[in-house]
Amino acid sequence: MDSPNFINRLAEEILIDHARKKNQVYLITSALDGEGVTYVCDKLVAAMHNLSPGKVHLIRVPKHELGQPEFGVPAEMHRAEFFNELKSSFDVILIDASGLLNRGRAVPFLAECSVCVLVTRAGKTRRGQIKETTDMLKRYNIPIIGAVLNGVERVIPQSLYNRL
Repeated sequence: MDSPNFINRLAEEILIDHARKKNQVYLITSALDGEGVTYVCDKLVAAMHNLSPGKVHLIRVPKHELGQPEFGVPAEMHRAEFFNELKSSFDVILIDASGLLNRGRAVPFLAECSVCVLVTRAGKTRRGQIKETTDMLKRYNIPIIGAVLNGVERVIPQSLYNRL
């Protein structure tokens, strides 16, 4: 089920947050793969483009290893320079990093993130997995500004649901 009103509200909150604090990097993540993070990211980017003329950049953390890093300059320096350049070029930066517990490749990006939107799937994500994910985010001092619960089946009639 698609909830455009919720996505629009979340996009508005991110834009309001951006207006208060410039150069924020927003992490969109979940505990496990397959919880709909990429879908939420795509919808958020579309909603943000509709709401604001500002530039939005989406980074997708790959699901597979990309090979060995180059030797010489530490990767942290390249990453810091990369994010500084992105912050000077774009108004909002979103990082699509689904499956935080399964994917160590997303961990290096955590140091650059300012805030997080946590995505979960009804009937799939367990309480312990959410706690482990939130504990990891706390270790990196990344506050959660919103949460998305995907895969919820309606328990109220469509006519009442439309009024919400």
